[in-house]
This record gives sequence, C-alpha cells and structure tokens, in this order.
Amino acid sequence: MSSPLQSAPDSALALVTLVDTLAALYPDGEIRIGDRAPLGDPSVVSYAVVPGFADPRLVVPLVPGKAAARSLRRYSAMSSYRDVLARGSAAAATRVSRTVLQDRVVVHGADGDSLLSHLGARLGREVFASMGIGTPRVNRKPVLQLFDERGDVLGFAKIGDSLRAIADVSAEGAALRRVATRDWHQLVAPTVIDESTWRGMVVLVVSALPAGSDQARRDVRHPPLAAMDELATAFDGGVEVLARIPWWGRQRAGAELVTDPDRRALLETCLDALAVRAGRRPLHVGAWHGDWTPWNMAVGRGQVRLWDWERFETGVPAGMDRFHYEVNVATSRHGTRHATVAAALPRVTDSTASLLAELYLVAVIVRYLSMADEVGAEHVDIRATCLLSVLCSRLGVQA
Repeated sequence: MSSPLQSAPDSALALVTLVDTLAALYPDGEIRIGDRAPLGDPSVVSYAVVPGFADPRLVVPLVPGKAAARSLRRYSAMSSYRDVLARGSAAAATRVSRTVLQDRVVVHGADGDSLLSHLGARLGREVFASMGIGTPRVNRKPVLQLFDERGDVLGFAKIGDSLRAIADVSAEGAALRRVATRDWHQLVAPTVIDESTWRGMVVLVVSALPAGSDQARRDVRHPPLAAMDELATAFDGGVEVLARIPWWGRQRAGAELVTDPDRRALLETCLDALAVRAGRRPLHVGAWHGDWTPWNMAVGRGQVRLWDWERFETGVPAGMDRFHYEVNVATSRHGTRHATVAAALPRVTDSTASLLAELYLVAVIVRYLSMADEVGAEHVDIRATCLLSVLCSRLGVQA
C-alpha cells in the first residue's frame, strides 16, 4: 500500500512547506524526510506527517506518546475543513498507532538552538510540539500545540514569521490582554501565557481551550447570539451616528489605499451611498471579534470558547459578528458566490440589521483589499470581489 504522501497529487508542495517551516524552527538542525531514527536520542526529534484529503499540513511528535493522539483530536475539533476532520479517524483510539502515521520527518541536531529550546527556557520546562501550517493563504502562520514530557497540553504557540503574521500575532496578544480585563459569563477566551521574540519572529503562547462537549450536537447554522452580544456590550461605546464613529473614518482611509483604481472607485462610491443611507440613524457602538466562525469556536457547559482574536476591534458598530458568522457558514457549504452571500444577509432596506450587514461588508472588503497585493492573497481577492459585488447590489451602485 502506498503512503499518503506518495498517492496524493498535491502533497509535494505542502510537504516542502512543512519541511521549510521545521527548518526555520530548528536552524541548527538537519531535516531528513523518511528517516527511521531511533526514539529516545535528545539530539533527534521524529515527527509523523498527518495526511489530509489533498495535502499534509500537520506534523505530530512521536514522543511523548500521548501527544500525537491529543493533537489530532484537537485539530479535528477546531476546524470544519474536510481534510482536518479526516484526521479525527486516526485519533479514535487513545493512542495513535505508529503504523497509521507512516511518513516521517526527522530533525537531527535538534538539541541546538531551536524554537522549542527557546520556549522551554521561557516556560521553565522541556517542551514538545505538534505543528500545523494551515491552508495556503496570505496570513498563514505556523501554529504549535505545546506538550510537556507526559504529553499534557501546555497551550498553543502562534509564530509571526512574516510581516503580515507578525502584525496578526502581535494584534492577538494585545486583544487577549484587553479581553482579560472584562468579566465573562457566556464567553471564554484564551489567556496569554507568554509573548517573546526569537530570531526576528514574534512568538505568542496562549492557553488551550477545551474543544467543547456540546460541539457534535450543535447546529452550526445558528450563531451564538448571546455570546456575541456579551462581547459587543462589554466594550460599550454608547450610541452614535455613523459619521461620528472613528471606525467609519478608518474604513474611508482604508478604501483610499486600495491599489486597484476600478475597485477603489467602486468601493468609495459604495461608502458615499452608505453614508447617505445611514444618515442620522443611531447605532450602538461596541466590539467585535472580527473572525467569529464555527471553526474558531467550541461550545461546552453553556459557554462559547472562542479563539483567533487577531481581528478584534472596539469602537465599531455593534452586531457585525453575526453577519460574518452567517456568511462564512454559507460560503463554506456552497462556495464564495454572489447569490450565496446575498442570501445569507438580511434584505429589509430600511432596517438597522440591513445597515449593519452593509457595514460588515465594508469592514471585510477593506480588510481583504488591504491584503490583495500580497503573495498568497488569491483567496481573499476572490472574496473581496464577491462581497464588493453584493454590496453594490444592495446599495444600487452599478458595478
């Protein structure tokens, strides 16, 4: 029987990315693919490559023994993507058989300077890690699940290894510190364990959140509105008209920076039309997570456990998280198409909900277009084009 890496047609590039990322995290080490080095040598670290539907994006340590199974279960619970869900079958037992995960990446000289040795010094104990690289996208960053010598989870480390990733990781650390200043009933967020720099990278270590005992029974089509409201009102900014909310000025400024002249002109026309539509309508000002989706959360014991806070903002029109959630549920099922996005948003033109939906579209369009010229931005460029088309239709702007 051929190995997953041999049979999957798109695996080669993903494997190269995994190996290159490991090499960056072990700069004094030598990376070998397919090696069968003996376990127990502190200078040698062996990882198993976890296959996906199309390509491998996760490596798990063979030592300690419980770490691989726990890592697989965690990644399965944290995402809706089919290839990640497939990993859950490999973790059905308490331990992962080493015959299931046959492909190996081995680091020789792992006892030199490495990210894990840096984290061990910061956390005051020996650290082991699995590593995921996520799907190809402009803001992809390595994420490590950290374990102690017994295989118990210590937390997650997010690695800012590019200008975009550094900005995102730093933003998440700042957001989580702000969130920690509030008392929560519906919502649970990770806490910051450590933040440091290593070889020019920003390294943020956050606590692990349980995957959620109610997750399998939950209908992800329905957003957790009570938790979303709690977040929005925890940073209450009162009531204001759109023109006087500083957030709106930032959207205007972001639109001016769009490099494509046609899309910039179209977006600015939409903003003008939206300002007229908003008029003197009072809007509640609060906070939003900015990327609230089913795969960034879990539910358990009546609470929503929410991660990936790099898009968190305060001083925004309250209520936009709901629309981001519903649009992403729809597009994950039916693809990023105009009709799909349009059907996921309220259509009553004179309602506050409809206005908030249009403000949500502005927020994500400006976000996506700010990344459109970067390497790996094809996905966000497609989404920006689709959402801009929907916004034009809703505002009666000729695209």
